[in-house]
Amino acid sequence: MSFAFHIPALGAFYPGIDHNIDEKTVRRIKSDANYTMELNTLYKICESRNISLSDFFKLIEK
Repeated sequence: MSFAFHIPALGAFYPGIDHNIDEKTVRRIKSDANYTMELNTLYKICESRNISLSDFFKLIEK
């Protein structure tokens, strides 16, 4: 079973293993509207998508 979550600037994500994070973390992000993501988790997701954190924040500013 795979879980997806969405960060608008990065698009949809599928199993955590594809994005260098635990699937448990993906489930938390997906199921908890108040989940506060650690910067390290965001960094791992960005790194797996070949995007820098600075580019990510530029994308979400738009």
